Amino acid sequence: MAVAGPFAAALLGDLGAEVIKVESMAMPDAARGLGTAPARGMAGMFIAAGRSKQSIMLNMKSEAGKAAFMELAKQCDVVLQNFRPGAVERMGIDYEAIKIVNPDVIYL
Repeated sequence: MAVAGPFAAALLGDLGAEVIKVESMAMPDAARGLGTAPARGMAGMFIAAGRSKQSIMLNMKSEAGKAAFMELAKQCDVVLQNFRPGAVERMGIDYEAIKIVNPDVIYL
């Protein structure tokens, strides 16, 4: 599990950026279960890396979920993804797809 993406997004949020974390409905963030937790799904790693963010869950395998993601991508300055190599291409949310709806996007 990589925490570089979530931590980078948390730092951007700490600095004042509006950060929206998108989680999968089928496979929520694995950090939800790392370490001790005061409440189920709220383990220490998840809280630390999830700070300063809003969060939504989308079914990225559905057309409606992908359409909702692309609507968010139209309005944002930065898309920061933390998927394994090849995953964003399979989902259709790679840089080439995002720049069609938002040519000025910064894609990390």
